[in-house]
Amino acid sequence: MSAAKRVTVRSNWGYFDELDGRDLKEGERLRLHWPDGTTTNAAVTLVKTREPGSDMGHPIEIPHHQAFVVVKHRGAETYVWLRSTGVLCERTE
Repeated sequence: MSAAKRVTVRSNWGYFDELDGRDLKEGERLRLHWPDGTTTNAAVTLVKTREPGSDMGHPIEIPHHQAFVVVKHRGAETYVWLRSTGVLCERTE
């Protein structure tokens, strides 16, 4: 296992959430390090979208993959977007 890091975005004719230089995959298990010092394990879910773009005047679709996890807090489930919250993560596999 590597040290916990923040999820970043890789941009190469698309935008893909990555951890430690590797794209996050659907169902991948992560250990999340919360700001209060606690840790939890959760599975990654990807939202895959496409936005219109242009390449030298030709229309193209630009893919986006944004990662989130579902966590329970006080009995309610909520989504935590990994890139925008800055929660430290590490792969468990």
